[in-house]
Amino acid sequence: MLNGSLKGDCGKYYKNSLYLEIVPSLWKNGRSILTNLRRWHFFDIAGMKDKKYDELRNEIKEYILIQELCGFDNIDECYNKNAGKKGNPSYVPTAEALNNHRDQLYNAIIKNREMHEMIHNALDSDVSINAFRNIQKDADNYYFESIREFLCESESCDPIDLVRNEGKMVVDRVGNLDDNNSKVITDISDLDVNVADWNMLISYIDKFI
Repeated sequence: MLNGSLKGDCGKYYKNSLYLEIVPSLWKNGRSILTNLRRWHFFDIAGMKDKKYDELRNEIKEYILIQELCGFDNIDECYNKNAGKKGNPSYVPTAEALNNHRDQLYNAIIKNREMHEMIHNALDSDVSINAFRNIQKDADNYYFESIREFLCESESCDPIDLVRNEGKMVVDRVGNLDDNNSKVITDISDLDVNVADWNMLISYIDKFI
């Protein structure tokens, strides 16, 4: 998040991985908080029920479905006692789990024709963990613009900056540092903290919880 912004209005977006990491949590929970402790973002999809968001919501729904069906987090699916060295079973997806996820992906309703064909082409030639991981990466790239738009539209308030979200802060307790690009602090009292921002943050956290 440092030196960037959610909407790129400072000339630089956040790293792509942040958008990809937070959207599943937001979709599943309805609300999410993104913070690096300096800056706080609050997201709430309750205000996105209008029909104008239907297409965007469907894109995100498809993306989450693809990611879930390409994931193997259940230990029952990944415990293969016949793989690996004797007495040291391998925690890799079993053939049964791979085939089961393939079938679910085949039968999933993916309205986006291009993504639908990408999935089928990938699994027709290779049913392996790498095939599923490649589909996940393809989905990341294919739906990314929709994901970023979804997060921007679901932001429930302007970001709250407790501390300037740029440069770097260096704690200098002996006064030897001389870095013009740094926000040098020797004590917490050196931080430019606005009481109003703290109160706003507390009110939003209280509301979300």
